[in-house]
Amino acid sequence: MLLQLRAIVGSLALLASSGPSAQTAVVPAASLENISDCALQGNEVFVSTGQGAELRRYKYPWDSAIDALCNAKGFAIAASPKSAPEVVKPLLPTPAAPASGLAARSASASEFPADSVAIKGDEVKRALSDKRFTVDLADRSSWKLEYKANGYFFVNTSAGFNGSGTWKIQDDKVCTDGKGMNASCGVVHQRGDSLFMKRSATGEIIELRPR
Repeated sequence: MLLQLRAIVGSLALLASSGPSAQTAVVPAASLENISDCALQGNEVFVSTGQGAELRRYKYPWDSAIDALCNAKGFAIAASPKSAPEVVKPLLPTPAAPASGLAARSASASEFPADSVAIKGDEVKRALSDKRFTVDLADRSSWKLEYKANGYFFVNTSAGFNGSGTWKIQDDKVCTDGKGMNASCGVVHQRGDSLFMKRSATGEIIELRPR
């Protein structure tokens, strides 16, 4: 009686393993007959054979042989994701970061304008004497300057500083010395009615605009 029960249990197990949900790769793919479907899931191919009660389903790792077998039976499957050539997108050039207003203005004020000419001695004195000018600096501050023919000058800044001192022409440069200010000398260039001076403290080229 015990032997008969074992035989019945064994038969039931065999039937269960042969159902549609059973998966095995023991059977070589090339030996499969009556293939009824191929399905790719991830990197594995599920190959079905037979129909109805005869339906069997086998699982194989994807390779070119399985792909060729399924295609030959009329079941096209996509290439394995791992085997598909990787598409590398070309790197686009990174747009250059726009220069800040301060940096841009500083860079453009490091040299005298190409079409300006240096003026010297009495030319500089005549260009400045009894004249008033407005100056915009790279740090976004501004000055108001006035050069008197008697050798005095006055300055008012947007930061609230008001000062005065003396100015003179020395070695073809404008030299100033005032209260609360460092003495300095600067070369002067001219372009039309505009004057340009190089600050000795920073090397910045400033434009003296008549006002």
